[in-house]
Amino acid sequence: MNSTILGFVFVSSLLGLGFGIKGLLSYDVASRLRAAGVETEGTILRRWTTSGTRSTKGPWMVEFRFETHGSERIIKQEVSAGFYENAKVGESVTVRYIPANPYVARIVGEENTFAGGCYVAVGILVLDVILLGIMIATTM
Repeated sequence: MNSTILGFVFVSSLLGLGFGIKGLLSYDVASRLRAAGVETEGTILRRWTTSGTRSTKGPWMVEFRFETHGSERIIKQEVSAGFYENAKVGESVTVRYIPANPYVARIVGEENTFAGGCYVAVGILVLDVILLGIMIATTM
């Protein structure tokens, strides 16, 4: 019983760590874009899901292009299901990018698509603490 709980806590902690890191990185990019980003127009080049051919399962991806300082930039970005369903190839979108590093760019409104990752990480941490508490309480 205890080894099963410890194994679950270990695996779920690693999973939570991954969700938390991805969520924090997404939040960091969104914060930098809000603070120093410049808006321009871009065009959606293609859209796809990484889970196969069904569009009902994510992650949902789009590739878009925009120009800055005479150079074309092509960016791949994970987007929400709602954005993905409404996105059309060739459609114009507003893009926000960092002038010092134009490869840091996101579609406006889709800057922080993995914000929920931090909430998942906190939920997993709470579950781990509860399970460890139960394990310790049953061994006494």
